[in-house]
Amino acid sequence: MQSHRNDSPRWPRLFLKILAATAALAALYLLVANAVVAAELRSLARDPRIELRYGAAYTLRPGRIHIDDLQLADRAEHRWRILVDRVDVRVDVLRLLVGALRVKGADAAVSAIEIGQHRLTGPMHARAEGIRSGPGARSVSSASLVIPGVEVRRDGAPAPLASIRGSIEAHGGAFSDQEGLQLTGILHLGGSDAGVLLDMAELPEAARWALEGIDGQAFTIDAAVDIRGDRLTLEDLRVDSDAAQVRGAFHRRGDLHQGAFLVRRGRLTTGIALRGDRLEVAVSPDEGWLSRQLDAMAGP
Repeated sequence: MQSHRNDSPRWPRLFLKILAATAALAALYLLVANAVVAAELRSLARDPRIELRYGAAYTLRPGRIHIDDLQLADRAEHRWRILVDRVDVRVDVLRLLVGALRVKGADAAVSAIEIGQHRLTGPMHARAEGIRSGPGARSVSSASLVIPGVEVRRDGAPAPLASIRGSIEAHGGAFSDQEGLQLTGILHLGGSDAGVLLDMAELPEAARWALEGIDGQAFTIDAAVDIRGDRLTLEDLRVDSDAAQVRGAFHRRGDLHQGAFLVRRGRLTTGIALRGDRLEVAVSPDEGWLSRQLDAMAGP
């Protein structure tokens, strides 16, 4: 009589081992990765220049970090604050597992931006790619803020002052302890009242007088933006409204303001050169006048 062995199948046991190993790796990832995320955010929150708060931050998928209710603000001067509903961050998984956070990119749903006494409220989308961080310095290869349409309110005002739409794109940017913010990009904005935008920019009184033709008017504005520490330059500046069209450039370094503009109202063209509190007006200038003023404005 032949005996039959009743061996248990090998495949179910192998499957259980794979399942157990996968569960162990997943648990290890969740433990290590979430600890690194929490430590990095605590480190960022100690930055003396930027105030950082958030509701929850965690990773459940390898290489993906989710942050809820993020707030970023200017800790030193309280001039701006950004409210973000959620952020999805893409990171290097291998570096994360060895205790380092290297961010590849991020997508954020922004709900509000506060600039001085003004608040932009409405859905906005921010995106950044090629983010690098090191001791005392951070950089990004590209970034953008898309504004489908938001309300602009001012502290104490009972109703919205205006609406703004458009986009701001950065071709590259960096921040360091020594040099501050370094950024180049372009902006394209449109809205229902250009005067509100001028208020938000905190232009000197002379510049406001020069651009009063677009105050209260629907507008579009395009410019190349360059920021170098306390220096702001708007090149190829174009502002269009029903009342006036403005072309020129604006430069600010610290408390020094410079600008040169051609302002067209119907058939009348006026040239305006701004040097601090001093304003020069030219009647019916040609293109050469603007070029000369811009050349004279260039400087460190």
